[in-house]
Amino acid sequence: MAMTRTKRMSGWVVVFTSAAAVWISGCGSEDTGAGSDVSSATGPAGSGAQGATGMTGAGAGATGAGGASASSGAAGAGAAGGGQSGTGGGASTNGGGTLCAALGWCEITDTKLADVCPNDPSIEGSCLNVVYAWSGGIADEKRERLIVWGGGHNDYWGNEVYALDLATLKMLRLNSPSAQNPTPDSCTGTLPGGMPNSRHTYNGLSYLPDADRMFVFSGAPACKPGGFDDDTWTLDLANVSWSAKDPTNGGPPAGGVPTTAYDPNTKKVLVHDTTALWRYDPGANCASVWASIASVFARLSKALAK
Repeated sequence: MAMTRTKRMSGWVVVFTSAAAVWISGCGSEDTGAGSDVSSATGPAGSGAQGATGMTGAGAGATGAGGASASSGAAGAGAAGGGQSGTGGGASTNGGGTLCAALGWCEITDTKLADVCPNDPSIEGSCLNVVYAWSGGIADEKRERLIVWGGGHNDYWGNEVYALDLATLKMLRLNSPSAQNPTPDSCTGTLPGGMPNSRHTYNGLSYLPDADRMFVFSGAPACKPGGFDDDTWTLDLANVSWSAKDPTNGGPPAGGVPTTAYDPNTKKVLVHDTTALWRYDPGANCASVWASIASVFARLSKALAK
């Protein structure tokens, strides 16, 4: 089980369990836990599952190629939302659950990740390891969703993206996995065709509100030996498409078990790579060292001593 604490998502703390439904707890204040564009993979013709329901007014539905058309979101007063055509291979639970009526924990029924996993026995590992195996998520504040992406190493080789929609209370698979790592003994972060390899994402995911993208740094990609890469990616949340963003100026930080956080004041991503604290500028695609770990610890020790 993995816990993701979310910010500005209706004041909820969300707990994911892969095989069981999602549990949430109401909380009174906001809290945050501590290249070239590549289109998302499309599902096979004629086999796409029905897309996810669009959000209020302008939601983006997802549909597999040849599947049912994406649903339109409905506004509170019944006006139709403008659900955009999504990328291929989407899937959704039926929803029907409720949020907590009072402060405390409650289960959101019909939100099992297992119910929207790809039905593809050729994928190495278990889809449930998207949550079980050292992976993280972000708060998609624009659409009131918790985005989850993970897998990696020998645990799971599918690179599809999942979301818990807090408006419809449905578990969504936003796309289908692309081709797996064709060289299992090579721990590469990039797959043929330019898609990112599945990986243990740890704390290496952050939401970029101005760009409306998910930022990804490093992690342990799907491969037999195990190891880390130092690649950087962003996911366009409007159309579920990936972009390779390895910094061309400065950096990149060293790969490893990453920790990242978005700084709304500077509009940069703070990246900790175990050797230094970096700042990544999404607009300039540039990474630069902000402070050494030794200096960070010295400042913390001084502050705690007061």
